[in-house]
Amino acid sequence: VLRDSATGATNLVSGSVKYSFPTAERAAQFTWISPVQTVSTSQLAGFTDGGQAPRAIKTDQYQVFLLDSGRRFRIPTCELAADYGWSCASLPMVAQGQANAYPDAGYLTPTARALGANWLIQGGARREIVDTSLLAQYGMSTAVSPVADSLVSEYPLGDPVLGAGIYGDATGKTIAIL
Repeated sequence: VLRDSATGATNLVSGSVKYSFPTAERAAQFTWISPVQTVSTSQLAGFTDGGQAPRAIKTDQYQVFLLDSGRRFRIPTCELAADYGWSCASLPMVAQGQANAYPDAGYLTPTARALGANWLIQGGARREIVDTSLLAQYGMSTAVSPVADSLVSEYPLGDPVLGAGIYGDATGKTIAIL
């Protein structure tokens, strides 16, 4: 983790790529990856710009994790990572030992608990789930991962999951599919 001596901007560096932290909260998720080192702007300019640092990382052992609130959640598949908006191929790589510095929070599930509700994260959107038992009807796990409100807040709001064949549209109207 490198801080620009001129601007104070903090970046995650993985190989020859630098990823900027869009918020102090996001930067805080990476505090255990490595100590922050202050470098010159010209030194940072030598790295390729990778855009904003995602909340997820991959390790040199090819495991993928979400870093959240000082914990690491294992992301079991690249399909789940894609639902959360991340591509396994383009995630920053860190050493497995760096990831292991975070306490293990278990596996990340498609359903996250935050903002006082349960949310199904699908296709980069969050859908409120009024009853997680509905997920079993679709062959999905009813397990829920407790995550930070700030994580779930990053996703646009999608249609809620109200019941089998029932959903609410963007106008608040309930629609039943028979």
